[in-house]
Amino acid sequence: GGALRMNAGTRTEWIGSRVVSLTTFQPGRGLLRRRGDEIAWGYRESSLAPDEVVLECELAAEPADPFAVRDKMESILARRKAAQPLSEATCGSVFKNPEGASAGKLIEQAGLKGARVGGARVSEVHGNFIVNDGTATAADVLALMKAVRDEVQKASGVRLEPEVHLVGFSERARG
Repeated sequence: GGALRMNAGTRTEWIGSRVVSLTTFQPGRGLLRRRGDEIAWGYRESSLAPDEVVLECELAAEPADPFAVRDKMESILARRKAAQPLSEATCGSVFKNPEGASAGKLIEQAGLKGARVGGARVSEVHGNFIVNDGTATAADVLALMKAVRDEVQKASGVRLEPEVHLVGFSERARG
C-alpha cells in the first residue's frame, strides 16, 4: 500500500506505471475498485486519498529473460549497497529529489553528513538517509529533518520536501 501511495520506484521506473487495477477502502465510501489509469501517478505521489487504504493491487508484468532480470536486480542492489547505508537502521530516502537536483547531494554540499540530533544522524554514506543509532526517538528524527531542510535552504535556496510520510504529528510539529 505504501509503495502505491508514494508511487515507489527508481529514477527510471515507478510502480504506478504497472498498476492494472486496485481495490481500496475509504471511510464513508466503502470499497472502491479502479483501473490503474484512473489514478494520477506522480513523482513520489498518487491521487489516492489520505484516508484510503489499499487492499489489493493487480500489476502488469512483461515476459523477460530470467537471467537478464536477475542481472539487472543484482546490478541495482550492488549500486545501492555502494551508495546507501543498507546495513544501518533507516527509513530510506528522507527527502524528495527537487526538480533537476539530488537531495543527497544538496545535503552533502551543505556539510550536513554526520549531523546529529539525539540518536538520529545524517548518514555519512548518503546524505538523504537518517540513521537511527538505536536510541533515536521520532522527535529526534523530526528535529534533524527540520534542521537539514533549513540548512539546505540557507545554503542553496532549495526547500526540501519530505519523501517520508509523517504520521501522528501535528502540522505545527512538522514545521
